[in-house]
Amino acid sequence: MSGLSMVDILKAGLDKLKPDTEASYERGMSEGYRIGKEEFEVLAQCSACGKPHLSVVGDLKAAAAQTWIGWSAKGCR
Repeated sequence: MSGLSMVDILKAGLDKLKPDTEASYERGMSEGYRIGKEEFEVLAQCSACGKPHLSVVGDLKAAAAQTWIGWSAKGCR
């Protein structure tokens, strides 16, 4: 009746939802990043340069098992 194709109608609807989906995506990314940092990021002293470096570990058990003695940052090796 409007003279618009079904594709045009769907595109118009999706354009109206775009701001909501972008905001949801940004919230999810921010929250996921925050949780990931809390769970997997470890501050460790580099044995090569002596400075503290952030190291991301994929497994909390691995992080707990490592005493970080002799650990060196990737850029200091």
